[in-house]
Amino acid sequence: MREADALRREMANAPAPHEPEAAYRERLAWFGALRDRYNRQRYLWANLSVVTFLGGLVALLVAAFAGNLMWALGGVLALLLFVVAFIRQTLLDETHRRYVALCDLSEEGLARLRRDWSHMTLRAAPDQPAAPADAATADAATAADLDLLGHASLQHLLHTVTTPAGQRELTRWLLTPATPATIRARQVAVRELSTRPDLRDELSVFGKLSNMSPAQYQRFITWCGAPPQALTPAWLNAWSLIAPVAL
Repeated sequence: MREADALRREMANAPAPHEPEAAYRERLAWFGALRDRYNRQRYLWANLSVVTFLGGLVALLVAAFAGNLMWALGGVLALLLFVVAFIRQTLLDETHRRYVALCDLSEEGLARLRRDWSHMTLRAAPDQPAAPADAATADAATAADLDLLGHASLQHLLHTVTTPAGQRELTRWLLTPATPATIRARQVAVRELSTRPDLRDELSVFGKLSNMSPAQYQRFITWCGAPPQALTPAWLNAWSLIAPVAL
């Protein structure tokens, strides 16, 4: 992480590009360098994990057959080093996935500028809840005529959201007319977020790494709206009453 902070400071001192394409390319180069660096580190620690694990097992086997205490101590030490290396590798894997996701976001940004639809992700939004009877919403035919939804549409161009809730909300915004006050409020939010690429990337990466599918989100919403139920099985409730007495 110290290396990432150093690179971040170097980027902060560099002149900020004003053109969106230059900004995306700069961020892609930065994230790509960090992605490759952490990829090398995680493979190094993965190899160290394998070596220490096998070395520890071999040392313990030799100690068991030879009855040598030094081999046993060496085996225990090697296995302790394996635990440290494995934890370090896990942390590096998470960091590497983060920078892979950040690279993907920058590449999608460049594709969006080029209108390269084949390299722009179109995520399926969950089913929309039933709209109120007095709500004005665009039907499927109108949405198709105006290219609001689907491939090479306004939804496709704006679809930077990475969570099912955000995907459903974007679809609702595109199909439901907004009041002038709401539009102005959204424009203020857009202007604020346009100058904060790090915050936008953090939110997008969080959604990408959560890996929640629309179906999983729909099941979660259904569970939230269901009648209250016991969160633990009956046997666990009974055991919680018996265990204190038994102990």
